[in-house]
Amino acid sequence: MKHYKVATPELCFSIFMGKDTESLPYADSWDLLGALTETIRSWTKWGPVFVVIVFFLGVLAGISLDSPPYYIGSYVFSLSCILVCGYLGRVGYVYFRLFTFKCPRCHARWRGLLKKTLLCESCGLRIYQDS
Repeated sequence: MKHYKVATPELCFSIFMGKDTESLPYADSWDLLGALTETIRSWTKWGPVFVVIVFFLGVLAGISLDSPPYYIGSYVFSLSCILVCGYLGRVGYVYFRLFTFKCPRCHARWRGLLKKTLLCESCGLRIYQDS
């Protein structure tokens, strides 16, 4: 039984140009760089809103539910603090991965923080170049 690939625009382009996308040597590294930068862009847009809403709701629940028999408000406030710290830890991890992105050819650190330089300083590889 023969399996066929789905005709995506990338596959059609690669067939038309005579390249197989699975054999590109640095495709995984460029996909990782694109995913990291897209994640950072979405987090800088909606991340602070999420942090403020969760923390504010935790403070409100902590104040309103802190009654003498159960003291559940302190647990809700602690949970909101844990969620906010976990979110900020994940953001820090993705920023660290982006800042320490290495050149796929020579494995030297690629210069630039959020906007990477066009050429690797060590080997001269252009960003998003496949060979």
